[in-house]
Amino acid sequence: VELAMDDTTHGQVWHLPVGQSITWEEITELFNAELGTDLKTQYIHKNIRKLLSLFISTLREMEEMLYQFENPYDMSDAKFRSKFPGFTTTAYQEGIKRMIKSFGAGLKEKI
Repeated sequence: VELAMDDTTHGQVWHLPVGQSITWEEITELFNAELGTDLKTQYIHKNIRKLLSLFISTLREMEEMLYQFENPYDMSDAKFRSKFPGFTTTAYQEGIKRMIKSFGAGLKEKI
């Protein structure tokens, strides 16, 4: 919204601010801490994923975004932070906590 409201930002490329890069393992730890679980992260081998994508549309659609997970994918938000120095982001732990709360109390029972 701040970008849209500032006429000096139009016609430029901007990367919105995010938290520091973390791994899938770290995200899993944050979810486990919040849910009180001990879930594990598993990966589907590329060949199996391609085979399953013939039958599972979600896997087929996911293919185009895999470059973000198979290679380092860090973007700089320095330009945004320089333009809007007071802007803050939500910590992963807090975001996960709020997301779980928004799903309702029944989520923990389903896991």
